[in-house]
Amino acid sequence: MTSRKLVLASYALGVGVATTTLLGHAHAQEAVEGKGMEVSPGTVIHPNVGAGFGVIDNLFYEQDSVVTTALMRLTANFALASEKITPDEVVPDEEPGNEAAPQTFEFRAAGGLRYEEFFYYDNVSTAAQRNLGIDAQAHLQVYPAGTWSFIGDDRLRRDVRPRNFEDPSSTARVDNMLDLGLRYQPGGRTISGTLRYQNALDVFEDSAVANRMNHTLGLRGDWQWLPFTRFYSDVSLGFFGPIGSSGMDLTKQGSMPIRGIVGIATTLTEPLTLKAHAGWGYAPYDAGEGYNGPLFDVELGYQYAPAGRAVVEYNYDYEDSINANYYRDHKLQARVDQQLIDKLVLSGSLDFRLRGYRGITGTVGAMSPSRDDVVFAATARAQYVLTDRYYLTGTYVGSIDQTDFTYPTVSGPDDPSYTRHELMFGARAAF
Repeated sequence: MTSRKLVLASYALGVGVATTTLLGHAHAQEAVEGKGMEVSPGTVIHPNVGAGFGVIDNLFYEQDSVVTTALMRLTANFALASEKITPDEVVPDEEPGNEAAPQTFEFRAAGGLRYEEFFYYDNVSTAAQRNLGIDAQAHLQVYPAGTWSFIGDDRLRRDVRPRNFEDPSSTARVDNMLDLGLRYQPGGRTISGTLRYQNALDVFEDSAVANRMNHTLGLRGDWQWLPFTRFYSDVSLGFFGPIGSSGMDLTKQGSMPIRGIVGIATTLTEPLTLKAHAGWGYAPYDAGEGYNGPLFDVELGYQYAPAGRAVVEYNYDYEDSINANYYRDHKLQARVDQQLIDKLVLSGSLDFRLRGYRGITGTVGAMSPSRDDVVFAATARAQYVLTDRYYLTGTYVGSIDQTDFTYPTVSGPDDPSYTRHELMFGARAAF
């Protein structure tokens, strides 16, 4: 991948807050593909390996007893994909050649391993946090240009989050997201409808947290009105609930969320783009508070230079939660990608959220059935391309979570607020 293509790729970072384990850390964003190596006609493989060294301040997400430790992170990724068939360019005054037959299917399979080693050996809790993360993805589309098309996507991930300074164990989470869709796209492909099914499975390797499985049925419609304007709508019905029971009272209540949105994606001017949707969400829970309110998102993108793009987004949404019935977010995010010189690409983002957890009914002795957090996160990333295959990276990730919530412990109420920083430097090879 050339440096030009790198800067045009959007860089975003998910923020992990509170006791919710999120998998979208900065190191998950570092996999960049090379040109690939052909393994058979029409099929290429993209290996990618890397190593990074750095420091983490506040490994255990603590307000007090902050632990700073050095970190080594090793990664190995691969992607196996079908080559896209592109028609030959028409040469003036020459007879057009035979067009390639439409592809019967498109596929892509990718996998990655991430090993982390912490070097603060004076504390057994820190040394015990070494872990192996997994991220595997698969995509298949049958008859992508046909009137009827089948789409299948699956993603399996394993990630680990430390418990606290005193406890050498960790919370390991394995989640799998399966999406299946049947698309009808008649005529000139300007209108399409997709019937979809999604299965989300969360399994915790610790019995203290209840496992869960969520099923969602949805119907989406798309209308390509102009070359650069698309309208869409989506309605869905979910069946969310726990699997079995946990060893403690961190239970999970079942729910049946109903959601509907209408939206638009368009180019306002050559450098200015707009994405927006609005709708409504309703979700009653078997016990505790549910939600019933609007859904809204607007995103403006501006290409302020040939090799620079900025995006600003506001989002208001509700999501099913691990440590509560649900959480509600006011999210304001800004991100930028900028190529300074031919081989140096810079990316950065700022993320501000007002997050409210509701229905914390399963926590033993909880001092409040609700929780309100102010979350701020910042990322910065530099990438210097040495050759088409080798490049250097530097990444900073910082996050602050301030909350009004406390929970009881044997030593008294504990405040889960924290401030955390991570700084990494590394090298990667993409083939």
